[in-house]
Amino acid sequence: MGSAAIEIMFRRIREIPQDECPANPIPCLFGNAQISVASATELRFGNDGFRFNAVGGAIEMTLDGGATWQRLCSEVGSLAFSFHDRTGNQLSGSPLSATSRAAVRRVTVDIQLTRSGQTAHLRSAVYLRSFMNEVVGDP
Repeated sequence: MGSAAIEIMFRRIREIPQDECPANPIPCLFGNAQISVASATELRFGNDGFRFNAVGGAIEMTLDGGATWQRLCSEVGSLAFSFHDRTGNQLSGSPLSATSRAAVRRVTVDIQLTRSGQTAHLRSAVYLRSFMNEVVGDP
């Protein structure tokens, strides 16, 4: 269940769009990631989002801007997001400020699963597809 959940999350997270830097040539490789909420336990972008529900021990997903949340994976001990900029530095603060959310290029997901006294730890990261051709340098 955990592996399937992380795969679904990455398929959506990978597609977080960027703005196109008004008044700059398209594509603008130094655009802003379009993320509305980025905290240690919740990530939202567009109409999509993921969060940890500690009461239910579940990862939940929304496809309607947070109006409804569906269970994606149960028996979850913890879910942690971390966010990195284009140079690989981890962005700090939870929730991230608007400036930090715009700078996100890579998202790491860390899930702790528990069942019958056994634990499993899943951790992986995904780079945002719309920034794949971005070069390191000054905008």
